[in-house]
Amino acid sequence: MKGTEHLLKRGLRKSGMRISTLSMRGRVSADRPYAWMDQGLCRKFPPEVFFPEKGNPGREADLAKQICQSCPVINECLEYALGNRDWFGVWGGTTGTERQAIHRG
Repeated sequence: MKGTEHLLKRGLRKSGMRISTLSMRGRVSADRPYAWMDQGLCRKFPPEVFFPEKGNPGREADLAKQICQSCPVINECLEYALGNRDWFGVWGGTTGTERQAIHRG
């Protein structure tokens, strides 16, 4: 994960986005590496909010990003999406386009 942390920090600096310190440590265990997902606020909303139709992210993406800002696992979520190069949907308060820009750094 260190490589992903480096990408995240470098990409966020260049993109002007801010995220508090990464909090992946302490929430991941070897037997349940994605246990943090259970704590995501996104679980309380329909998937369509976070995965709007291609070519029409607009309002849905804005709503999803607002929800993410209050999520206790926003950092883990963003790190997961960057580490897996997942460019579809809203993860960690970012759209696929925003994550690609972070990744390119």
